[in-house]
Amino acid sequence: MNHIAIKWTVFLALILCLTSAVTATELYIPEIKAKPGDIVGIPVKIDLVENLAGIKLVLKYDSDVLAFKNAKKTRETSPLMHIVNDKKPGTLVVVMAGAKGINGKDFSIVVLDFYVKKDLKDKKTGKIEIAEVQLMNDQLKDIKCDIKVSPLVILSDGSEKSVSAQVPEKAEEVKPAAEISEKKEVLSEQKAENTAVQPAVKDSGGDLKKDSEKPEPSAKPADSATPSK
Repeated sequence: MNHIAIKWTVFLALILCLTSAVTATELYIPEIKAKPGDIVGIPVKIDLVENLAGIKLVLKYDSDVLAFKNAKKTRETSPLMHIVNDKKPGTLVVVMAGAKGINGKDFSIVVLDFYVKKDLKDKKTGKIEIAEVQLMNDQLKDIKCDIKVSPLVILSDGSEKSVSAQVPEKAEEVKPAAEISEKKEVLSEQKAENTAVQPAVKDSGGDLKKDSEKPEPSAKPADSATPSK
C-alpha cells in the first residue's frame, strides 16, 4: 500500500514540474541585426503573464558599441507609468508600474532605441544583458520568470540588410513639452505671415486688372489735306 502511495506521489510531482515548466513566464530579447550607423529598436518581450502591474529591469550594454537614445512603451503597457534612468553609460534602469495588472502572451513591454556607433573594427556583436529583473502583480507578489537574451549582431558593410524586430504600431514615445510648444509657436507665426501676404497679393492683382482694363488712348485723326487752289 505504501509502495503504491509513493508511486502516486512521484507521479503527481512530475506532473506539477512539467506543468510549471510549460506555463513559466519568460522574459527575452530576440536576435536583432544592425549595421554601424543604424538606429535600432530592441524590444524586451514577455511570452506569458497574468496581472503584471510592476516591472523593474536593470540592463547592461556595451557602451563602446551602442549609445542609448530613448525608451517607448507599447500598446499593451500603455496603462503603466514608466521611468528610465540612463545617466550611467552602459547601464539602463527601466521601472514601470500601474494600479491594475495587465495580461498577455508574447508581447513587448518596452522598446529600447540604440544608436550603433560607427568605426567598429572587429566587433561582431553588441552585448546586451538583463542583469536584474523584478516582476510583480497587483497584489504586490513576485512573478517568477526565466530570462533569455540574444546579442545584437553587427553586420559589416556590404553584407545582408539590417533586420530589426517588428515594433508595435502604437509604440508610445513621450516627447518633451517644450518641443511641442516650440512647434506650435512656429506654426502660429507661419499662419500669421500667410494671412498678411494674401491681401497684398490680392490688391496687387486688382491693380493690375484695373490697369489692364483702362482703354488705350484713341489715335488722333489724321490732318485733312489742304485743298489746292
